[in-house]
Amino acid sequence: MAKATARREQIMDFAAELFAEKGVGGTTVREIGERAGVFSGSLYHYFPSKDALVQEILSRYMADIERRFGRVVEEARTPWDTVRGLIHETLEVIETHPHPTAIYQQNRQYLREHGLLEAVDTASREMRNHWLRALSAGVADGTFRSDVPTDIFYRAVRDSLWASMHWPSRAEYTTEAFTDLLTTLFFDGFVLSRPSRGNGRRIESGEEPAVAGKFRSELRADLKSGRLTLGEVFRRADTDELLGTTNVMYVLESLPKIGKSKARGIAESVGIAESGQISGLAPSQRADLLARIR
Repeated sequence: MAKATARREQIMDFAAELFAEKGVGGTTVREIGERAGVFSGSLYHYFPSKDALVQEILSRYMADIERRFGRVVEEARTPWDTVRGLIHETLEVIETHPHPTAIYQQNRQYLREHGLLEAVDTASREMRNHWLRALSAGVADGTFRSDVPTDIFYRAVRDSLWASMHWPSRAEYTTEAFTDLLTTLFFDGFVLSRPSRGNGRRIESGEEPAVAGKFRSELRADLKSGRLTLGEVFRRADTDELLGTTNVMYVLESLPKIGKSKARGIAESVGIAESGQISGLAPSQRADLLARIR
């Protein structure tokens, strides 16, 4: 029994390798038998058809992804941690399962036409939901921007991650280093500074004392009273230039039960300069701040 099980696993491995190389439609049962060292007729003792082989490979593949994603969600402390973890595990899956990944990503038409996607649809939807729940939670608590639809961001990240298996420079990075690089790219962006988008309040020349002074006085009062949360500040700052240029320390000091000393300690621990502005915070810094003041 153990020998038969081991042989079955070998056949699956050889088949996955061939499917990845030639495509599922371009691979014959005879070729699988030759690669595995068995007569093609003997393969039917282990699998009733080529499609049954594909289905078994994909079912195991998706089950492993679901286990990995479930562990990330269970262990993550913040939405940012969750999304970074999902990025890391997706890259791990590509590295650990290169052949099933190629089958799933490069044979969609064959899989669809032969009804092989139906068996993994539930797992695929749950994978997507893990991403969207984390992104929505991050928007809700102010970690992530509210002016970019979460489904658009999810698709952009997802497609980039799967496409990275073909990037020539991918082999130059460990999975951990590549995770850090892509997380920085997706969350912090490629631009060091950007011009004003002009869709929020601005401080025009000569208005600073009156406009900014009144604005920040009202901001402090709203923060101290609890009418405004730090997460809400982050969300509004994405479209309100005046709020975006507000000093981070000023906001932290205005929060209930924080004060200057504690605010300074929190800012230092997150790597924020005393002159730092809300608009200059990276998503990871926003997430850290939200986690520390809860």
